[in-house]
Amino acid sequence: MEWNRWLRRCQKALLWCFRWTWVRYWVRAGYASKGIVYFIVGFFVLRSALGNPVPIVGTEEALLVLLRQPLGTTVVTALAFGLCGYGFWRFIQGIVDPEHDRELGIRSIGQRVGYLASGGVYTNLAYEAVDFSWDSEKVDADATNAVLARILSFQFGEVLVALVAIAIFAVGAIYIYGALSGEFISEFKRSCELLDRQSYRWLKKTATYLAQVGYTARGIAIVIIGIGFVRAALTSRVEYAGGMQEALQALLEQSYGTEGLVLIALGFLAYGLYMVFAAFYRRFQVNWI
Repeated sequence: MEWNRWLRRCQKALLWCFRWTWVRYWVRAGYASKGIVYFIVGFFVLRSALGNPVPIVGTEEALLVLLRQPLGTTVVTALAFGLCGYGFWRFIQGIVDPEHDRELGIRSIGQRVGYLASGGVYTNLAYEAVDFSWDSEKVDADATNAVLARILSFQFGEVLVALVAIAIFAVGAIYIYGALSGEFISEFKRSCELLDRQSYRWLKKTATYLAQVGYTARGIAIVIIGIGFVRAALTSRVEYAGGMQEALQALLEQSYGTEGLVLIALGFLAYGLYMVFAAFYRRFQVNWI
C-alpha cells in the first residue's frame, strides 16, 4: 500500500533524526524548559494562595512574567527553542511510538493521539513565546471565550462543549491514574555516572515522589478546567470556561479554594522539579525500525 510505504519512510526519517546527539540534547532541553514554565506557574499560584498581591498565572502568563525580567527576551527565546524540542519528541512518539509496542490497538492509538495533542500544545506554546518576544502586549485573553461563544451559537453547541468537557475530564483522569499507578514514571530510568548507587537510588526515589505529586496536581487542575466547560455547556455562558489561569482563579473563589490552591501549587512546583530531573536522567529506550 502506498500510504503504508509513505508512513514507514516518515517513521524512519524521524527515528534517524533522533540518532543525532544534538537532537537528543534538544529534547532534553525541552523537558527542562517545560519544567521551568510549570515551576514558575506553581510559584505564582502559591504566592497568590498565601495572600500575596500577585496574579495567578497559566503557562502563557508565566512566559510573559519571564519576558518582563532582565534578559527576559533571551530567556523566553531559549525556552521556546526547548519547548520545540519537547514538541518534536512528542510528535515522534505519536507517529512512531519508539518506546512501546507498535501494534495499533485501541490503547496504542489512544496513547499516540495523546502524544500528538501534547506535541501540538507545546509547539504552539513555543510559538506564542516567540510571538510574545516580538510584542509582549499581544495577549488575547479572550481567545478561548471567543471560540466557545462561536461553538455555543451553533445548533447543539451546548452538546459539543459538553463533549469537549468529557474529553478534558478523560485527560485529567489519565494524569491522575498515571501518577497513582506509576505508569508515567516508570520510563525514567537512566544510570548516573556521577553518583554512587545509594545516592542515585535516593535521587530516583525523590523524583518518583515528585512525579506522583506533580502529575496528580496537573490531573486535578485539568479536571477543574473540565468543570468550567460543563458549567458553560449547562448555562450557555462562556465566562465559566477557560484555561489553567481561569480554572485556578475560580477555585480560589470557593470556600475551600485557598487550601486547594496551595496543594495544586505545591504539585506544580513538584512537577517542574521532576521535569528538570527528567531532562538529565530520562532514558530514551528507542527501538529502531
